Amino acid sequence: MIGSATIVAATDTGTFVPRIPLGEWVDEFVEWLTTTFDAFFDVIKTILVGAYDSLVWILDTPPFIVVALVLAGLAFWAKGWKLALTTLVGLCLIAGVDQWDNAMETLSLVIVSTVIALLIGIPLGIWAARNDHVSRIVRPILDFMQTMPAFVYLIPTVVIFLTGAVPGIVATVIFALAPGVRFTELGIRGVDKEVVEAGHAFGSTNGRILRQIQIPWRCPPSWPASTRSSCSRSRWSSCPAWSAPAASGTTWSRLCSASTSPSASRRASRS
Repeated sequence: MIGSATIVAATDTGTFVPRIPLGEWVDEFVEWLTTTFDAFFDVIKTILVGAYDSLVWILDTPPFIVVALVLAGLAFWAKGWKLALTTLVGLCLIAGVDQWDNAMETLSLVIVSTVIALLIGIPLGIWAARNDHVSRIVRPILDFMQTMPAFVYLIPTVVIFLTGAVPGIVATVIFALAPGVRFTELGIRGVDKEVVEAGHAFGSTNGRILRQIQIPWRCPPSWPASTRSSCSRSRWSSCPAWSAPAASGTTWSRLCSASTSPSASRRASRS
């Protein structure tokens, strides 16, 4: 009996290796997954569809010129008149070829995906920067996520959420998650250890050190976590607000000033 089964298996594959029913296993797993977690996937789909539709309504309801001027104003605030002019010309070109509705739908999808990717990626990057075990676990996963093409993530999302905007949002979040985690971890780990030690010496908590030392110190390296995720360029003009001291006294003021330059940090740590 065993010999005949081996012969049949060898005949199926053309080799001595028995046929592995991988396709049947995957079908059974997908059916079990979609059946068991159907309610959970429905909740996620409802939330994402609601956020996406709301943003599409906000961007598509006003007249074209209003949205174009608002986006050009944001570009001017972020980078200057050159980016604002380029943005306005590009939006006029989009409207001229009658693709305004599609552009606003795409922009809504990108905004929702970017916000979700940052909400997940920045805390995960902070956790990885503070815990070497988490960093060692997350790093190969991020390598795999960045190695695979973006369209690969559409296959399981379409199977789970069917067609529509939700598979695109989920696939974009997965693809944009890796830069957010990597840049956040890189920025937090790149802070001068002397400044962090000075913060601990002054009795600061870990949360306060994160908010008022590590994040302001590493605004430029950490900001690409969002720019890479959203495929846009901007600057973190709110950095001074992050570094505003929450307590009075010359000691804490000296520590906060240390987060602006390496030389000041060394003087603050020695004093």
